[in-house]
Amino acid sequence: MPVTTTPAPRADAVNRDANTVPMPHALVADDDPANRLILNGLVRRLGYRVTECEHAAAAVARCATTAFDVILMGVMLPEMDGITAVRLIKAQTHHRYVPVIFLTALNDDDTITQCLTAGGDDFLAQPYSLPILRFKIAALRRNRQLQDRVAHLHAQQAHDEQFAEKLFSRAVTVGNYVNPALYAQLRPAARFSGDVYLSARAPSGEIYVLLGDFTGHGLSAAIGALPASEVFRAMTAKGFAPEQILRAINRKLNALFPTGLFMAAQFIAIDPSLCFIRVANCGMPDLHIFQPGSAQPVTAIVAHSLALGISLDLFLRDDLRTVRIEPGARVLLASDGLFEAVAPDGRAYGAQRALTAMQGPLAGPGHGLDRVLADLDEFCQLSPQVDDITAVEIQCDDSLFAAADSERTATSIMGSARGGWDLQMTLHGPRLGELDPVPLVMNQVSELAGTSGQDSALFTVLSELCVNALDHGVLELSSALKASPDGFERYMQERTGRLATLTAGWVRIAVSSPPACADGAIAITIAVSDSGAGFDVTALEQRAAATAAGGAPAPYGRGLTLVRALCDDVSFTPAGNGVQVIYRGRRAEPAR
Repeated sequence: MPVTTTPAPRADAVNRDANTVPMPHALVADDDPANRLILNGLVRRLGYRVTECEHAAAAVARCATTAFDVILMGVMLPEMDGITAVRLIKAQTHHRYVPVIFLTALNDDDTITQCLTAGGDDFLAQPYSLPILRFKIAALRRNRQLQDRVAHLHAQQAHDEQFAEKLFSRAVTVGNYVNPALYAQLRPAARFSGDVYLSARAPSGEIYVLLGDFTGHGLSAAIGALPASEVFRAMTAKGFAPEQILRAINRKLNALFPTGLFMAAQFIAIDPSLCFIRVANCGMPDLHIFQPGSAQPVTAIVAHSLALGISLDLFLRDDLRTVRIEPGARVLLASDGLFEAVAPDGRAYGAQRALTAMQGPLAGPGHGLDRVLADLDEFCQLSPQVDDITAVEIQCDDSLFAAADSERTATSIMGSARGGWDLQMTLHGPRLGELDPVPLVMNQVSELAGTSGQDSALFTVLSELCVNALDHGVLELSSALKASPDGFERYMQERTGRLATLTAGWVRIAVSSPPACADGAIAITIAVSDSGAGFDVTALEQRAAATAAGGAPAPYGRGLTLVRALCDDVSFTPAGNGVQVIYRGRRAEPAR
């Protein structure tokens, strides 16, 4: 199987300078020496150096080691025909475009179809003409340049996507709260997911979880995760309530997104007491709560708001829904990609099948979500995934807050040797329903006391005092409402209604600190008063003493017990409409 290579002339039809421009390389494969001689001369005149092969097998072998710019291949060759050879060549050069011109005297439809199917790009019939060959090669060269440009753009896109993927991962997911009781599974339909999963621990100790689903999928949908995660993390760190965070994300997306692009979302806030959770569902599928040993084992929270970004003002009907939970309750959040996944026959997976899989034996290995996804794979088999699938299972037990407790014990406060400070804020009437004063005060205290907004114990103290002043002082809500099984939800609904019609009343917050001691330790005094009628302080003290002596604890009134545990001194005004506490925190350890 002889193979010969003939260089192109120094001066040719295209006046190519061989010293500065790589000379294109052509392969001519034909068993007729006369044809090879003619084609060699024609191709050389076009500025190519030429390699000749007498047999197709030799051409295939040569293409494995040499990058040719064009191949002229005979069809009727001995031992291996040209069509088979081109199939093999295209298979081994799939990463680059190599144009092939078939040399044939045959013009029947069947031969032409076979040549095109094998990967041929054009034909050249005898007698061979230099002008026709020139035009065909010029056209194929343009095709190759286009293919090279597409390949370059594709490589650049892959590089950019890889960079963007790392950026998204750092900006969106790396900051999530990590805990085995918080189990998330993400299955993007493309490199970028239109679903976003965010979790964080609030200064109050609550765990916030947000699952969002943007319209569409891919990069255009994933872009929305950046502003959403930025708002979520910044406002959570500052202690804002879930309602305020959702409204801020809504405003951000509404300002940035074009019409038609929005984010459906599920938001859950888990209270450290593990007695209740607060849930918002903004245009997402039902969120499910599994209560172990309950007569109503599954509670479905349906959508009660538009998706975020559609309207400038987010209307959350009844704000977040408060649901009482039992120890060991589990919560399942999922995007619609899970329930709308289809089997080969077109049937949708559906929520009911997911719930059945989720409610499998708790003693079984792994998470309930693992059972759901295994069942989903069995249902869908080889059906292509057309939408992003994201699901989160939350195990509501003490282990969920294990990391939070360890972080809280490490909190410290550093004082300033330059002197003391004091702050005061008073909110009146409707402002009490519009603003949460705790994050605003905490931001100022953090700057002055050096807590950097991370002292969750201090936040808890301030939050409990302000909530008591507003709820029981101004709004005159009775904690006894919480005693019934659905008491927390009834309490929150009543609270929302009274806030909506509030026209008078006030809450005053005063925070102060003397100059720091020599070792850097400081004490913070917090005084909170309200316009309410107050309460019987003696009765409160008697109930607290009875509980401490072993009596049955009430399902309410734990806030002040927690405040007493965190503060060095707690005192009430005689009327009960004012309270003052002294909080010392921990002295910061010196740097080593």
